[in-house]
Amino acid sequence: MGFLKSPKILLMIICFFFSTSCAKNFNPVVSAPPPLEKEKVLANSFLEGSFVLENGFIQSLADLSDRPILIFFVGEFCGDCIDETTELKGLVRKNGMPGRLHLVTVMTVEGPGVIGDWFAAMEPQDQPAWILGSDQNLELFYRYFPTYRTPSVLYFDPTTKKLKLWYQPDANSPKTSLQQILDEVQPWN
Repeated sequence: MGFLKSPKILLMIICFFFSTSCAKNFNPVVSAPPPLEKEKVLANSFLEGSFVLENGFIQSLADLSDRPILIFFVGEFCGDCIDETTELKGLVRKNGMPGRLHLVTVMTVEGPGVIGDWFAAMEPQDQPAWILGSDQNLELFYRYFPTYRTPSVLYFDPTTKKLKLWYQPDANSPKTSLQQILDEVQPWN
């Protein structure tokens, strides 16, 4: 019985007995979380909230309510965000800036200078021509999304008051492609 003097072995035996006897009698009651609303109609014809532009000025979303708005929330080290931005830049290069909607990229967590640095690291011909900003304290992000994951995309049409959200509630959820999003917000111009 000398092997029982080892604390590691003794701990493993106790854990084994706990997992085989007590655990089978333990049935926790867990309710499923409510379904996440990914599309809804808002009471207002404008979005609430704001973000900080590259130059440090605050941009209110209500001031962008003259036409639909498409906001891409990105993270500094998010590979999918970089891929999505590159794809979006190619689309803008091919079709020009969208005339019928505001196109916005909001960097989450980091300050206003980081998004400028993020895009400045790209070749000059690849830098976006749309609105760039940051949501350092995630106040805007959490106003619309329940969990923090990037990329997350928000679309709002002030004429129909329809809000659409695209995001992954967890790492195992399927991703939505940029093309799927753009197919739903067409026409581009």
